[in-house]
Amino acid sequence: MARAFKGMIWTALMLVLPGMAQALCDVTYRAQAGDTLISIAAAHYEDQDQWTLIYYANQAKLADNQQDVAAGAELYIPCPATSVVPDATPLLQSGAEMTLLTGGNHAPVTDQDWPGNGLVTELLNAALELSPAPVPYEVIWVDDWMQHLFPLLDEQRYDMGFPWVKPDCGASGGGQDLSEFPLFRAGSRSADHAVQAGGQRADVQE
Repeated sequence: MARAFKGMIWTALMLVLPGMAQALCDVTYRAQAGDTLISIAAAHYEDQDQWTLIYYANQAKLADNQQDVAAGAELYIPCPATSVVPDATPLLQSGAEMTLLTGGNHAPVTDQDWPGNGLVTELLNAALELSPAPVPYEVIWVDDWMQHLFPLLDEQRYDMGFPWVKPDCGASGGGQDLSEFPLFRAGSRSADHAVQAGGQRADVQE
């Protein structure tokens, strides 16, 4: 009941004072034609990068995990945590020795047109920034995915490629050697970086 009442207030404010509606959250919003997660986040939070809050709150309702939202769809708009500050990425540097290969046109996972360059890119940045032995890195974008395995990763031009389809670890009864999958393959370049970062070279097992 309280949420529905807030929704009625939000609708009235959108018609009378659109600027005031930007401060409202914890409401249900009925999507309009042309709406995207980014445009809705910009309207409600004044920050398009907060689109992930809406995405995760309504993931089951969003078809194909795309930015476009069907007109008439009812989306819950959660309130952002005021104490949370987006993580900076000071280790993401052009020309860094450790290089990671990815490609675009793979929304919402990796795409340079999406905030944060996609969900997995954001996750990777956060993981590397919080590493106990962080090292500078660069993310290289090659949109021709057919080039990733051969020749780019096969010739060890980059330390790692992401994202790739998760292997079926249960197919072989467990203990599958993941080194055959490019995402987990430890070439000489990536192994050297692991040693420099205080890690140990080891076979990757499930």
